[in-house]
Amino acid sequence: MKTIVSRPMAAALRSFCSDYSVSYHEISREEYSRRVDYDIFNHENDFLPKSGKMKVIKIEYPQDFYAMPTYITTNDLCKAGKDLKASGQALTLENYLRAVYRTIEL
Repeated sequence: MKTIVSRPMAAALRSFCSDYSVSYHEISREEYSRRVDYDIFNHENDFLPKSGKMKVIKIEYPQDFYAMPTYITTNDLCKAGKDLKASGQALTLENYLRAVYRTIEL
């Protein structure tokens, strides 16, 4: 299964993570290096060559959590899939979304 940051993935996370605000964003490379990861070359799967932007899924927590937004990259999604596979659980969409949720949960 190929997992990438996309609008459908953001929609699936949004339906699963009702506690948080989940949205898909395309941001400039400069903003990506400031907010997500300074070494943008580790994230070649998130680059959109036509627009020159990087794609992320932005997670915003409720105000009473006093937390900065978290940005999910393709590498984060792949890591959640590898963790799920290593745990021996069945590779279903629900289990996968639960694994991603565990990575963003405060």
